[in-house]
Amino acid sequence: MAQKQKKIFILKGIGFAKTSNERFPIGVVLPIAVEIEKRLQSLPYVKRAIVAGSIRRRKETIGDADFLVVSEQPRKVMDYFVSMPDIARVYGRGETKSMIKLKNGLDADLRVVPERSLGAALNYFTGSK
Repeated sequence: MAQKQKKIFILKGIGFAKTSNERFPIGVVLPIAVEIEKRLQSLPYVKRAIVAGSIRRRKETIGDADFLVVSEQPRKVMDYFVSMPDIARVYGRGETKSMIKLKNGLDADLRVVPERSLGAALNYFTGSK
């Protein structure tokens, strides 16, 4: 590869790295996700909390943490989720979906679903992406 082509290749790679989402090894993310799942499950108004997405699929690297919760009080769940310790930023907070960034850089999404929709939601949010 010519010197000029090599420089272009390296610069393109740097540009890609700056624009692509950061990914984390499953070994780093899994304990964090399990801890958040336990916190959510411990809430008296949560019937069930489940880790979904690429963590549930045990992918080698993880882009974000996805959580599903069954609750009849989604507002309380969202209030708790966006005020957990170690949150750097709240991207969005809705009635049934919230998105945050943890201080370690990991993004996390939460969806609150009715119990009757849990199976379909788990399939949709875990899938085989």
